[in-house]
Amino acid sequence: MEIPGPIIEQAIEEELTQKNLVAEPIQEKPALFLAPLQRAERGIAENIDRLFSEPAWRHIDTAKAIPWVEEKTGLSPSESQRSAVAQAVNGKVTVITGGPGVGKTTVVSRRSAGHAALYASGA
Repeated sequence: MEIPGPIIEQAIEEELTQKNLVAEPIQEKPALFLAPLQRAERGIAENIDRLFSEPAWRHIDTAKAIPWVEEKTGLSPSESQRSAVAQAVNGKVTVITGGPGVGKTTVVSRRSAGHAALYASGA
């Protein structure tokens, strides 16, 4: 069953008029978003930008902290994991992505262990 193009276009125009949809280009291509989801996504992006622009709570010397956490956990991360932990511990926002088995959980656990140790030591 096909719906004629003019009917679809009319329905989209009506949804845009009623502000149920938002038209916003992505990489110069037209796109439509459900209004509540577009507002939520924009709000999240603005808050992430704000957090990135603020200084971290306190600086952690990762050259000392990462080996200490490795000793305590008995795990040896890859160089890319060490780099991710170093970036994560000194920032307010960290986005960790990757497929299964790349070490996302390892990065998070080391970041958590490092912060726990820092606060336990009273530093």
